[in-house]
Amino acid sequence: MSQEYSIEIKHKIKRCVEPGCEKGARDKTNKCVAHGGGKRCVEPGCEKSARDKTNKCVAHGGGKRCVEPGCEKGARSKTDKCVAHGVGKNRRKQRIC
Repeated sequence: MSQEYSIEIKHKIKRCVEPGCEKGARDKTNKCVAHGGGKRCVEPGCEKSARDKTNKCVAHGGGKRCVEPGCEKGARSKTDKCVAHGVGKNRRKQRIC
């Protein structure tokens, strides 16, 4: 590709407005997730981040759930299982929910 067609694109990252914080601001807020930016859980008194397309945090049922029958824990990484059912790195034996 010739140089005339190669264009370097730099995105300006909006930074958190909290003093001393260098993290990126989330969504329409001017704060990072740690300082209250982004989508929050809708449960009363909960200030955790909402997961995926839900309006709840993992503790209140947001995000992917484990596919094992009877398990209601949150699924981890790119799998459909929780840590107890097969996602933990150093698993020696399977735990029960």
